[in-house]
Amino acid sequence: MTKSERSTHGGPNQTMIFVGGLHRSGTTVVAQVVSGSPQASGLTETGAMMDEGQFLQDAYPQGSVLGGPTAWALNPRAHLTERDVENPDTLREQLWNSWSPYWDLSREFLVEKTPLNILRSRYLQAAFPDSGFLFVVRHPMLQALAVEKWYPDMRGKMGFRLAGLVELWCTAHETLSADLPHLRSASVAKYEHIVQDPVGEFERVGREIKLPAELKVENLASSRSERYSQRWEQMAVKRASKTVRPRSRVRSRVDLRELVRDAVSPLLRREYAAVVRDYEPRIQPFGYSLEDLTAVEPWPPSSR
Repeated sequence: MTKSERSTHGGPNQTMIFVGGLHRSGTTVVAQVVSGSPQASGLTETGAMMDEGQFLQDAYPQGSVLGGPTAWALNPRAHLTERDVENPDTLREQLWNSWSPYWDLSREFLVEKTPLNILRSRYLQAAFPDSGFLFVVRHPMLQALAVEKWYPDMRGKMGFRLAGLVELWCTAHETLSADLPHLRSASVAKYEHIVQDPVGEFERVGREIKLPAELKVENLASSRSERYSQRWEQMAVKRASKTVRPRSRVRSRVDLRELVRDAVSPLLRREYAAVVRDYEPRIQPFGYSLEDLTAVEPWPPSSR
């Protein structure tokens, strides 16, 4: 089916599912699972990065305008609600015209994934009142370590601005927690629970929001967090890493960064200790701990 055929097949009456969550939290794999059902369609052949809907529209600002993956949620313009919608019908038509050419409109469920949806669900609900929202959450430190490479400056890339990333995580999820009671159909899934028991977790999500049938959720990668967990553990102990990398192995910027980290590890340990001290109280209510990365509790029910 061609794009032109898809855009004229059906109408804006399907069930919309918006997937959101901070960058590197697992939103891509979750969106792929949901849109992989024979009943569903995700945005495809868009030519946009990760086929994210944010890059196909001009109704609201893209993440790059707000500061990119390391800063966007701290921008006051990032949080959008129904109060930011002048005319819901106009917004719905604008977004529909931007996205519908890239969906298979013969499907019952239409999936749009953009990390920034975590802070604009009420805005999207104003345009699509019967839509469902699926938010993916990952441990704040593992998510921070996964995106620090996108800091625009070397100090950030080296790990000396982790506090800013954890502040972003806390701000985004505190805002999400406040927004959830305003949503008619929403569910929060933790990445750790998805990879541990994908079948059970998607069944739970399916009891909270309407999901397509025949989801293929087996064999989800469970090792994506290991390198970040190991690095955090190295920084948490009161000793420098004893790993010595031979000069011949320094073949990339990543290798070079690791060598420099070894040299400045005492400074990094102080940075990490300050993050634990300052942010543990804000993180614990969400079922995580900076002192124990294996402690993962369900998202607090009162916030759903």
